[in-house]
Amino acid sequence: CPGDGIIVGANKITLNLNGHRIVGSGTAQDGQYVGVEVSGRTGVTITGGQVDHFSAGLAIIDSTATTVSDMTVTDNVGSFDEIAFGDGIVLFYSSNSKIIDDHIFANGIFDNIGLLGRLSDNNLIQGNTVTDSYSDDVDQIATGQNISLNAFADFGLPDRGSSDIGNRIIDNNILRAYTNGI
Repeated sequence: CPGDGIIVGANKITLNLNGHRIVGSGTAQDGQYVGVEVSGRTGVTITGGQVDHFSAGLAIIDSTATTVSDMTVTDNVGSFDEIAFGDGIVLFYSSNSKIIDDHIFANGIFDNIGLLGRLSDNNLIQGNTVTDSYSDDVDQIATGQNISLNAFADFGLPDRGSSDIGNRIIDNNILRAYTNGI
């Protein structure tokens, strides 16, 4: 049934979807709706289901030790009108997390998987199929990446000299990006 997403409200929670699907309302393209949001948490695991038709499928924000595994994340498309989201799985300012053994395709306008913002360190992206990133190519902005790592995603932060370190991208199948594979 289409509707709102899930906000994880505590540390060390496992959200096992057990084959179920979280689906957006179909009008999620205004940049505000997230299928599963983990904000300011540690030790959260999301596994075993599908998330589609939101502005972002999964948004991990200012969190540590989050694991996303065995998920299908598709058709989560944001908008240039509201630049908050436009990703399949996005980690903002999050570290020591894992995105493993997922199927991530046809998300955008920005990326299928994004590690964004400073201090997004020591994350692992492994064993995923990442394909068919989406973009609407407005103003020729480089969007539609399959995997994006960008320490400088927030122009409002004063310390733009920091780099992200220790991130690993291992053994993924990366196909048909709108602009860049990685």
